[in-house]
Amino acid sequence: MKISWVKIALATLGLAAAPLMFAATDTATTTLGVTVGAEATIAVTASPTLAKGTTEFESYTGNTTFTYRVRTTQSTGSGTVTSLVTTEFSAGSGITTADLSHVASTSGVGTANTSSTTASASSATNILTFGADAHSSDTNDSATISWTLADRPAYKTGAYSTIVTLTISAT
Repeated sequence: MKISWVKIALATLGLAAAPLMFAATDTATTTLGVTVGAEATIAVTASPTLAKGTTEFESYTGNTTFTYRVRTTQSTGSGTVTSLVTTEFSAGSGITTADLSHVASTSGVGTANTSSTTASASSATNILTFGADAHSSDTNDSATISWTLADRPAYKTGAYSTIVTLTISAT
Protein backbone atom coordinates (compact mmCIF):
# COMPACT_ATOMS: atom_id res chain seq x y z
CA MET A 1 0.00 0.00 0.00
CA LYS A 2 1.30 3.27 -1.07
CA ILE A 3 1.03 6.16 1.31
CA SER A 4 0.51 9.46 -0.28
CA TRP A 5 2.24 12.14 1.70
CA VAL A 6 0.13 14.75 0.06
CA LYS A 7 -3.08 13.04 1.25
CA ILE A 8 -1.72 12.75 4.80
CA ALA A 9 -0.73 16.41 4.82
CA LEU A 10 -4.16 17.50 3.58
CA ALA A 11 -5.93 15.27 6.13
CA THR A 12 -3.80 16.68 8.96
CA LEU A 13 -4.48 20.20 7.84
CA GLY A 14 -8.21 19.48 7.65
CA LEU A 15 -8.27 18.05 11.18
CA ALA A 16 -6.38 21.05 12.52
CA ALA A 17 -8.83 23.48 10.92
CA ALA A 18 -11.97 21.64 12.08
CA PRO A 19 -12.16 23.37 15.53
CA LEU A 20 -11.87 26.76 13.86
CA MET A 21 -14.85 26.04 11.67
CA PHE A 22 -16.99 25.34 14.74
CA ALA A 23 -15.66 28.13 17.07
CA ALA A 24 -17.88 31.06 17.98
CA THR A 25 -17.29 34.50 19.42
CA ASP A 26 -19.70 37.18 20.50
CA THR A 27 -19.55 40.71 21.91
CA ALA A 28 -21.87 42.80 24.04
CA THR A 29 -21.83 46.37 25.27
CA THR A 30 -22.95 48.09 28.41
CA THR A 31 -24.00 51.65 29.04
CA LEU A 32 -22.82 53.23 32.26
CA GLY A 33 -24.97 56.05 33.63
CA VAL A 34 -24.07 58.47 36.39
CA THR A 35 -25.87 61.33 38.08
CA VAL A 36 -23.41 63.89 39.39
CA GLY A 37 -24.77 66.03 42.19
CA ALA A 38 -23.60 68.96 44.24
CA GLU A 39 -20.91 68.12 46.80
CA ALA A 40 -18.69 69.91 49.29
CA THR A 41 -15.97 69.12 51.83
CA ILE A 42 -13.86 71.25 54.16
CA ALA A 43 -10.81 70.75 56.40
CA VAL A 44 -9.06 73.18 58.74
CA THR A 45 -5.31 73.19 58.10
CA ALA A 46 -4.16 75.70 60.74
CA SER A 47 -5.77 76.98 63.94
CA PRO A 48 -4.21 80.07 65.48
CA THR A 49 -3.35 81.27 68.90
CA LEU A 50 -4.32 84.91 68.65
CA ALA A 51 -1.27 87.15 68.97
CA LYS A 52 -1.21 90.43 70.86
CA GLY A 53 -0.57 93.64 68.98
CA THR A 54 2.58 95.62 69.81
CA THR A 55 0.90 98.46 71.69
CA GLU A 56 -1.25 98.52 74.81
CA PHE A 57 -4.80 97.36 74.22
CA GLU A 58 -4.19 96.71 70.54
CA SER A 59 -6.31 93.84 69.25
CA TYR A 60 -5.29 90.18 69.21
CA THR A 61 -5.13 88.72 65.68
CA GLY A 62 -4.61 85.36 63.99
CA ASN A 63 -5.52 83.34 60.92
CA THR A 64 -7.38 80.10 60.41
CA THR A 65 -6.57 78.45 57.09
CA PHE A 66 -8.72 75.78 55.53
CA THR A 67 -9.04 73.82 52.32
CA TYR A 68 -12.23 72.94 50.54
CA ARG A 69 -13.65 71.25 47.48
CA VAL A 70 -17.03 72.20 46.10
CA ARG A 71 -19.30 71.58 43.13
CA THR A 72 -22.67 73.34 42.74
CA THR A 73 -25.44 72.56 40.26
CA GLN A 74 -25.26 74.18 36.85
CA SER A 75 -28.18 76.58 36.68
CA THR A 76 -29.53 77.15 40.17
CA GLY A 77 -26.71 75.99 42.42
CA SER A 78 -25.27 77.88 45.33
CA GLY A 79 -23.22 77.26 48.43
CA THR A 80 -21.56 78.79 51.44
CA VAL A 81 -18.86 78.39 54.02
CA THR A 82 -20.07 79.72 57.35
CA SER A 83 -18.67 80.00 60.86
CA LEU A 84 -20.47 79.58 64.17
CA VAL A 85 -18.98 79.95 67.64
CA THR A 86 -19.97 76.64 69.22
CA THR A 87 -18.05 77.00 72.49
CA GLU A 88 -17.65 80.53 73.80
CA PHE A 89 -14.74 81.93 75.77
CA SER A 90 -14.93 81.09 79.47
CA ALA A 91 -17.61 83.19 81.21
CA GLY A 92 -15.10 84.31 83.85
CA SER A 93 -12.72 85.69 81.22
CA GLY A 94 -14.73 88.80 80.46
CA ILE A 95 -14.28 88.06 76.74
CA THR A 96 -17.48 87.91 74.72
CA THR A 97 -18.15 86.60 71.24
CA ALA A 98 -19.18 90.14 70.31
CA ASP A 99 -15.49 91.14 70.74
CA LEU A 100 -14.45 88.69 67.99
CA SER A 101 -14.68 89.56 64.29
CA HIS A 102 -13.41 88.15 61.00
CA VAL A 103 -12.73 88.82 57.34
CA ALA A 104 -11.93 86.17 54.74
CA SER A 105 -9.85 85.69 51.63
CA THR A 106 -9.57 82.88 49.11
CA SER A 107 -7.30 81.94 46.24
CA GLY A 108 -9.91 79.57 44.89
CA VAL A 109 -13.48 79.48 43.69
CA GLY A 110 -16.04 81.51 45.59
CA THR A 111 -16.44 85.03 46.88
CA ALA A 112 -14.87 85.80 50.25
CA ASN A 113 -16.59 88.00 52.82
CA THR A 114 -14.08 90.83 53.00
CA SER A 115 -16.22 93.01 55.29
CA SER A 116 -15.44 92.84 58.99
CA THR A 117 -18.15 90.64 60.51
CA THR A 118 -18.81 90.08 64.20
CA ALA A 119 -18.67 86.41 65.14
CA SER A 120 -21.82 84.85 66.55
CA ALA A 121 -22.81 81.98 68.80
CA SER A 122 -26.46 82.18 67.76
CA SER A 123 -26.39 82.37 63.94
CA ALA A 124 -23.77 81.38 61.42
CA THR A 125 -21.75 84.15 59.78
CA ASN A 126 -20.70 84.13 56.15
CA ILE A 127 -17.11 83.30 55.14
CA LEU A 128 -17.45 82.33 51.42
CA THR A 129 -20.30 82.14 48.92
CA PHE A 130 -20.54 80.06 45.76
CA GLY A 131 -22.77 80.63 42.75
CA ALA A 132 -24.23 78.29 40.17
CA ASP A 133 -21.84 75.90 38.42
CA ALA A 134 -18.98 76.52 40.86
CA HIS A 135 -16.09 74.04 40.72
CA SER A 136 -13.03 74.01 42.95
CA SER A 137 -9.80 72.36 41.87
CA ASP A 138 -9.33 68.61 42.23
CA THR A 139 -6.51 69.22 44.70
CA ASN A 140 -8.48 71.59 47.00
CA ASP A 141 -8.87 75.34 47.04
CA SER A 142 -7.73 77.24 50.11
CA ALA A 143 -9.02 80.17 52.11
CA THR A 144 -8.05 82.15 55.18
CA ILE A 145 -10.14 83.64 57.95
CA SER A 146 -8.41 86.57 59.63
CA TRP A 147 -9.65 86.93 63.20
CA THR A 148 -9.53 90.06 65.35
CA LEU A 149 -10.29 90.03 69.06
CA ALA A 150 -10.67 93.44 70.65
CA ASP A 151 -8.43 93.89 73.72
CA ARG A 152 -10.56 95.32 76.53
CA PRO A 153 -9.32 96.30 80.01
CA ALA A 154 -12.18 94.26 81.52
CA TYR A 155 -10.64 90.93 80.41
CA LYS A 156 -9.31 88.72 83.20
CA THR A 157 -5.72 87.58 82.80
CA GLY A 158 -5.23 83.95 81.74
CA ALA A 159 -5.32 81.66 78.72
CA TYR A 160 -8.71 81.18 77.07
CA SER A 161 -10.05 79.56 73.92
CA THR A 162 -13.19 79.38 71.87
CA ILE A 163 -14.33 76.81 69.33
CA VAL A 164 -15.62 77.95 65.96
CA THR A 165 -17.27 75.43 63.65
CA LEU A 166 -16.91 75.90 59.90
CA THR A 167 -19.65 74.46 57.70
CA ILE A 168 -19.62 74.13 53.93
CA SER A 169 -22.76 73.51 51.88
CA ALA A 170 -23.58 73.16 48.20
CA THR A 171 -26.79 72.74 46.24
